[in-house]
Formats: sequence, C-alpha cells, structure tokens
Amino acid sequence: MDCEFCSLKEKTSIQNEDSICIVLECRNCKGAPLAVLKRHTDKPSREERDHIFRTLRVAGGKKYGRDDFFIDEALHECKAHYHAHARKL
Repeated sequence: MDCEFCSLKEKTSIQNEDSICIVLECRNCKGAPLAVLKRHTDKPSREERDHIFRTLRVAGGKKYGRDDFFIDEALHECKAHYHAHARKL
C-alpha cells in the first residue's frame, strides 16, 4: 500500500505519540495540531475517535488556549488515515 502519511520520511514537530495516534504540527495548516490515527482507515472506532479528541483537546489548549479552538474532522489531504485538526477560532 502506498500511503502518503506512512511514507513521510520525516514527521516533524511531533507533539505526542501513543499506540493509537500521533499528534504533530500540520505542515499545510500553519502548524495546527493534527492527530492522525495510526491504523489505515478513515472510519475510527468510537474509542479511537474519543481518544483522538481527548488528545487534540490537550494539544489545542496548549497551542491556542483552552476555549480558543475547535476540532475539524474533515479529511483533506490524506484519506488513508482518519485525522482531525485543532483549529483556532
């Protein structure tokens, strides 16, 4: 499988990584926190989605302030992995 995310030679600005997802600064979105599900699917389980949202709330709070962001689930670039951004309001 030729996956855009998996084939990245260097994942810069990693903020957090665990067995479910990786959070990094999105190179296309001016450094917005981006959480990417490690599993190849665009349909996460409820537990995976909840975990990603909890992780993004922490990353978004650190970057923008506790109530100054929203979570955007739109799959823009990489369709092989579910991902979401914490975006500034």
